[in-house]
Amino acid sequence: MHDERYVHVRQRAEAYEAWYEKEHVCAHIAGNCREEAEKILAQADRLMAHTFSFEDRWDMEPCREPFTLKEMIWDRSPNGDPEWIFMLNRHEYMNKLLIAGWLTGDTAYAEKLKWFLLHWIQANPILPEGTVTTRTIDTGIRCMSWQYLLLHLLGEGLIEEKEAGEILESMKEQFASLRKRYIGKYTLSNWGVLQTASICNGYLWFHEYLPSDGTEDWAWQELERQIGLQVLDDGAHWEQSMMYHVEVLLACMKLLASCRAIGRIGSRNDKAGAGYGWGEPGGDGYGRDESDRDESGGDGYVWNGDSRKEFWRSTDWLEKAVDRMSRYVLLATGPDHVQIAQCDSDVTDVRDVMVKAAVLTGDGRYRYGGYETADLDSTWLLGNAGVTGYSAMTARKPERLSLDAADAGHIYFRSSWEEDSHFTYMKCGPLGSGHGHADLTHISLHYRGCPILVDSGRYSYVEEEPLRPFLKSAQAHNVCVIDGESHGRPRGSWGYDSFGQSFKNYYREQGPVHYGEMAYHGCLMSGAHYLVIRKVMAVDQGIWMIVNDIRCDGGHEVKEYYHLDSAVQGTPIGTGTDGAGECWRLCSGGDDAMTVLGSRPFEAVPCVISKQYNQKEKSTCLVRKTGFTDRITDWTCLFGEGTEAEKTQVFQYGSSRPETEEQVTAMSFCLSPDESWDFLVWNQETWQGGKIHDCRGVPVYAKAAAIHTINGNTTLYRLRI
Repeated sequence: MHDERYVHVRQRAEAYEAWYEKEHVCAHIAGNCREEAEKILAQADRLMAHTFSFEDRWDMEPCREPFTLKEMIWDRSPNGDPEWIFMLNRHEYMNKLLIAGWLTGDTAYAEKLKWFLLHWIQANPILPEGTVTTRTIDTGIRCMSWQYLLLHLLGEGLIEEKEAGEILESMKEQFASLRKRYIGKYTLSNWGVLQTASICNGYLWFHEYLPSDGTEDWAWQELERQIGLQVLDDGAHWEQSMMYHVEVLLACMKLLASCRAIGRIGSRNDKAGAGYGWGEPGGDGYGRDESDRDESGGDGYVWNGDSRKEFWRSTDWLEKAVDRMSRYVLLATGPDHVQIAQCDSDVTDVRDVMVKAAVLTGDGRYRYGGYETADLDSTWLLGNAGVTGYSAMTARKPERLSLDAADAGHIYFRSSWEEDSHFTYMKCGPLGSGHGHADLTHISLHYRGCPILVDSGRYSYVEEEPLRPFLKSAQAHNVCVIDGESHGRPRGSWGYDSFGQSFKNYYREQGPVHYGEMAYHGCLMSGAHYLVIRKVMAVDQGIWMIVNDIRCDGGHEVKEYYHLDSAVQGTPIGTGTDGAGECWRLCSGGDDAMTVLGSRPFEAVPCVISKQYNQKEKSTCLVRKTGFTDRITDWTCLFGEGTEAEKTQVFQYGSSRPETEEQVTAMSFCLSPDESWDFLVWNQETWQGGKIHDCRGVPVYAKAAAIHTINGNTTLYRLRI
């Protein structure tokens, strides 16, 4: 005779499996995800031989080098990096065994999967104080992984009651451990979300095996509080890392997907919302009416009890959070579809995230940012309903080209939504967590779809690795550094001895022109205080002007750094027109190239960048070193081939003498005999004399302006008054 709890859970899993439509999922994978499927089969075969590598797109700390464990020991690192142990114990890779079994029909993969799960349970008792294999974040991730594996194993009849009971009993113990070991700082940490989302998800599917001691209520309430605190009003995650932004988003997506799926299998007669069976976007997340609620009983699908009544009313916040965070990813992604390196982040393709966002929100703008067809990972999570819904959805080009994320201190803008567009990222905001870098006033940019100026990345979390603190320092970013001192002085892998005070960014766009200002206050070890102001003007035709205004009493040296992508080759090509600085040619392959023109000479210095954890590449950094007393203003311009740049003159009303460069930075860019741009940026207030200025016969009243001349007609864009 079966345990009644097991009967309910198995029935729910069977209903899930019927809704999931594995046969159609496999057909989609075989027909549309062939490259991914081949990779998964190879990885699954290695797992059968106890050979492990962690190279999935959203592995937080990837390790692509495979290691074979002759003895299955869960708490030992073969490469000296403790992150390897953490990745091993998260079990996110275990679904490869299940998928390999689907694609080949070989049940040996499922048997090996069960062996791993049961072996882990036997080898890793849940201790009150925790162990290296049961850190709270890894426990949350592991339990979330187990839940989806169990649903399929139960639904397909591939696991016995005793085996399922052992796994669920272990999950119960792990949930109890998570609640007992929960500390206050998790409320403001990705660690907290990855724990509570897993608990919430577990109660959705397996609540019969889990204690009714208030843990469910606590997890939902705490998760809602976490999201309310961690996700800023602009959609960015407070930790200042796109990598961990996506990790939090994916955890919420998995939970929302479960909410939608269990709603469908619990009410099979409901109409499918948005054409794909997930319930109407913007509703309660289940696709149900109030009449669907069962106040009296518990059928395993329709919730009962006070906590679940509250749950019915409140889950809209989860969908809104998924939508808001997904919108941020969409607008912050480069034209090559990757998240740029940002604090502790890798360079990662985000189209799978957009697929999930499109299905879960019903918003065609995410469909525009996703793959042509659903990728394998999204298919695994969303089932055939998600695949068919995504295919039926109409892509809609986003209306916006820019994002001024004022709370996070990030500015993103692009020339278009085409893959060959120009893209700019500017950063000056709060430190965030230990994942934050000393990158105040950093700028990254793409030219014609290719990365040119980049963040150096993160490389490692190992305390003894000297590259770790360096990559967190200002010198590893595209910023100005005073007297060789990073405004944020890293202490080990996670701390700082000091950090600059950022001011609120300013951003404005008018037509094809973009303008941003960033500023921060720093303090040298000598006690001297300094102010760095960076102003960036750009137009959609691929022209940028960067102006630095630095103030620090006394004599000092400033170094300005521009790190090039590893694919970019930089070559000096002489001085600019009328002695306007030194020119470099930057080529990222093919015929596309751009010119860098600086007010003072650059030196090419070898550097290292890291696009993926545990990987580093040789690259080049353009460095400009200048001595100054009290104050310095300088500029750097970047523009495409065929454009010519020169200094231009600005006159104050009533004066025949041009303004000094200290007063205003003015550059002219000629695109053709019939078209030009003039960029004008004032570096201090006009406090004496006339307030109107003149440039090429155009009267200007502004602190930042651009003049567009085409076929003799001029347009003035005022970007700051």
